[in-house]
Amino acid sequence: MKTSSRLLAISLAAAAVHLPLLAAEPAATSDAPLLFCIGVHVEPMGAQPSALVGENAGRMPPQPGPDYNRGPFFRRHVADLQALAAITGKHGGKMTVQVQTPFTSVCVKTGERILADFEKRGHEIALHFHEDAHLGRNGGALPVETWTAVMKEEIEIIKKAGATRVRYWSGGNLYPDVLKAAAAAGLDVMSDHKNPRVQRTFPELLNIHPWRPAGGPTAEDIAAFAKHDPAGKIVYLPDGIFTRTDFNSMRRTEFAGSEAKYFDFLADSLRASLKAARADRVNVFHITVHAGEFRGGPDAEQPFGVIDRWLTDAVDPLVKAGKVKWATFAEMADAFRAWEKKNPGVDPHATTAAAAVPASAGAEPPKGGTPTTFFAVHCEAGTANPVMWDALTRFVAMADRYSAKLTLMFNPQWAEFICPDKERFDRVKSWQKNGHEVAVHYHNIVHGDWNGHTNRQDERYTRDRRYRGTVPEMMASLQKLAAPDTMLTMCMGPDARWDSLNEVEIDEADYPDGIVYDVDGMDVGLTRLMKTKFKGRDLFHLKHHFFAPDRRAEHLDKIKEEFRRAKPGEVLGVVTHEADFARSPEFIEQWFQFCQENKADIKTVREIVRSYPPDKVVEVPCVRQEVGSPRKPEAIFAKVRRFQGALRAAKEKGLDTSAAEELDRKSREAARGGDHEEAGRLLDKATELLERSKKP
Repeated sequence: MKTSSRLLAISLAAAAVHLPLLAAEPAATSDAPLLFCIGVHVEPMGAQPSALVGENAGRMPPQPGPDYNRGPFFRRHVADLQALAAITGKHGGKMTVQVQTPFTSVCVKTGERILADFEKRGHEIALHFHEDAHLGRNGGALPVETWTAVMKEEIEIIKKAGATRVRYWSGGNLYPDVLKAAAAAGLDVMSDHKNPRVQRTFPELLNIHPWRPAGGPTAEDIAAFAKHDPAGKIVYLPDGIFTRTDFNSMRRTEFAGSEAKYFDFLADSLRASLKAARADRVNVFHITVHAGEFRGGPDAEQPFGVIDRWLTDAVDPLVKAGKVKWATFAEMADAFRAWEKKNPGVDPHATTAAAAVPASAGAEPPKGGTPTTFFAVHCEAGTANPVMWDALTRFVAMADRYSAKLTLMFNPQWAEFICPDKERFDRVKSWQKNGHEVAVHYHNIVHGDWNGHTNRQDERYTRDRRYRGTVPEMMASLQKLAAPDTMLTMCMGPDARWDSLNEVEIDEADYPDGIVYDVDGMDVGLTRLMKTKFKGRDLFHLKHHFFAPDRRAEHLDKIKEEFRRAKPGEVLGVVTHEADFARSPEFIEQWFQFCQENKADIKTVREIVRSYPPDKVVEVPCVRQEVGSPRKPEAIFAKVRRFQGALRAAKEKGLDTSAAEELDRKSREAARGGDHEEAGRLLDKATELLERSKKP
C-alpha cells in the first residue's frame, strides 16, 4: 500500500488544505517503541436505557434497523469479529474489543463465548459506553451515582459473557464527572475522547504520551481533562498524532468508498507519531474500527483485506525493526504506571509536544545571548472559515505542548466568525487564560486582501464592494473577541518600509486608537524594542520575520542564524498564517523545536514589551505612510510578491537563482537605507532575470 503524495491530495481536498508528507524515516527506535493496538467498538444497536435510570429513561419499543437482538445480524457481527481477530493474530497483534449491551446480553442469552475466546488469545475485553443508549436522553443531568451504577451493570454483563476483568472504557465524553463515575465502577483506563455533537476531538488531546486527567471534559472546555494530575485515578491514552481533529469521522465523509485511501492517511499518522516518540516517555498510538467496518462488502473475496494489507505494509516492518510494539490498552496503561514509578513527579507533558523530537545532540548554542522571542499568527480577512479555524486550534495546541505563548492577530472577519459561536468563543477565552494574546491584524486599503475598514471617506473606498465601515467599528468588533482583555497589539500591513530599523511608518488616517504595541516586518526580525511618538502617546515597535513553507528553503536557516548572533536585549520575532500551518504543520513546528532546543521561551508581544528594560529601548522617528505617493506601498508590495513567485517557479525548475537573489539582497539593503526607488529598481531587475531564465 503506497503512502505517497496522492494521499493528501485526496484526504484534504474537501477542505482545500494540503499537508505534505512527513519524512520517510521515523525517529522512534527500540529504546522508544510506539505501543500500538487496534481498538474495536461494538455499537449499542438495539439498546434500551437501563432500568436503573428510572421512569424518565425513555425506553422505546423495538425499532427497525440494525439490532443485535435479531439473530442473523448478531451472528454476522460475531463472524466479522472472529475474522478480524484472525487477521490481527496473523500479524502477532492485539485488539482491545470494547462491547456493551445488547451485544453482550445476547452473548449471555445464546451462550456465545467469543469474548472468553478473545481473552484467552491475548486480546483485551473492555467497555464501550454510549451514555445516550444506557442512560437515556437526559444522561448528562443524572447524578454520578447513577452513572456508576449503570457502568457497573454493563461491566457485570460483559463478565457474564466471558471476560474476567474489565479495566478500560470509552464513551461518556461530555459528562464532567465521568472520571469519578468510572473510577467508582472499577475502571482505570480511558481513551477515544471526542465531542459526539461535532464528531471531533480536541486538538489538545492529539498526543502520544499518556497522562492522568485532572478533571472531566465538557463540550466547551477540555483544559482540566488535558492537564496531568499525578493523583488522578484514570490513565488517559491519547489516540496519536493526526492532522485532523475529525480523523475518525472523516472516513465516513470524504473517504466513503475509499477505504485504502483512509488507511494511507492512518499510515501518515502512524509515521507522525513515530517521529514524536521519546526514549524518556511512554509512547502510544492506536486505530479504531467498528464491528463489520472495512469488511469490503458482503461478497468480498478477502473480508477486511484492507486492514490485512495495511498491517503488512505499514505496521509489520516497524514491529520487526523494534519501532512499534503491540500492546492492549491495559498494557499501555501499565507501562505508563511503571514509568511513573521510575519518574516520580515528572509531568509526562513537560517539554514535549505532539510531534516533539528530542533535542539534537549537536544543537549549536547561540553565539550571543539567547534572545527573547515571539511568534505572531496572522488570521487573514479572507480565511475565517471552519477549515482554517480547525488549523488554528491545532496550531495553538502545538504551541501549548511546547509551552509557547502565541500572539494571535485577527482581522475583524474572524471576530464575526468566532463570537456568535459559543464553543469557538469559549475556546478563545481558554487560549487567553493559558497566556496567549489576542491582537489585531489590520489589512488596510493598500493590502490585496483589504478587510473593508477605513476612516477615509474617499468614494474609491466607500463604494468598493468590500467596504464594511470605519476603523472604530472594526475595533469594536475585535474588542468583543478580546474581552475582557483590551487589544493593545497590532500588525498593520502592508507598509512601505517592511524592514526599516530606523523609523516606524504609520498610516495615520487609519491607525486605531488604543494600540500601543506595533509589529511588522518581512525579512528582519531581530531588533531592540523601538519607541516612537504618535498622536502624543508612546508607541512601541518590534520586527518579525515572515516564516512560511512556501518561502525560500534557506529562509529558516537565516532566522536561526539571526537567533545565534543575537545580542543581549534584542528581540527576535517570527510571523506566519493559520493557512501556512494548515499546509505544513511539521514545517512550522521546526521553529518550536529550535527554540526548545536552545532554551528560548516564546512570549507574547504584550509580555515582552511590558517586561523590557526601559534603558534598552531605542527611540526612533514616526513617519507618515503616504498612500498613493511615489513611495506607494501597494507597488512595493506587488513587486515583492512578483519576485517571490518568480523565484519559487525558477527553483522548482532547478534553475540557478543566485544572481537574482543577490539583487534581492541589495534591494532589501536599499530599502532599509530609505532608497525605495533604488530598491524597486533592483527588485524589478531581479524578477526580470528570473523570468528570462525560464524561457528556452
